[in-house]
Amino acid sequence: MTSPTTISAEAIIGIYALFVSFISVLFTILSFWVQRIHNRKSVKPIGMITVGDYEDDIFIRIDNSGIGPMIIKKLEVKNSDRTATSVIDILPDDLCKKVTWATFAKKVEGKALLAGDELKLIEYQVDYDNPKIDQRFVEQFKEDLRGSLKNIHIYLEYTDVYEKETFKVDRSMDWFGRHFKK
Repeated sequence: MTSPTTISAEAIIGIYALFVSFISVLFTILSFWVQRIHNRKSVKPIGMITVGDYEDDIFIRIDNSGIGPMIIKKLEVKNSDRTATSVIDILPDDLCKKVTWATFAKKVEGKALLAGDELKLIEYQVDYDNPKIDQRFVEQFKEDLRGSLKNIHIYLEYTDVYEKETFKVDRSMDWFGRHFKK
């Protein structure tokens, strides 16, 4: 007969099994939590506003350098006296009508960019191989375009596919004014 103060081997094994089960449940919960964080980060977009000013190509674009899709929520383009939702709408009308643009984007809210994709907000390309091209007009137009672009400020808001967090990019286009005397 056993005394009431002694614990049987079955009870010790039962308590030990309960403790191990509790620890394994904690590790499982921790594992799911870490996996969830990993899954969200593995689809995180990284939005960038990229500019290019080359001899035959001038552009402003949005790049998704992340590894997940990017959903554009808001694009705001400002200069000293106006605010618009596209670059082409904020440029002076006489400047916009002088050339045929390679591309431009007007309504970008709600658009999605896959990882590695880009969206050109505006692009002007010159075909110097075309014999009909007037070099003086092209050079003056590029200078006027740079003069207008340098006064622009672009604000971008975007989100990932989970739409839990809004990311923001704020960039001045004063880089286009680097050739002008201050």
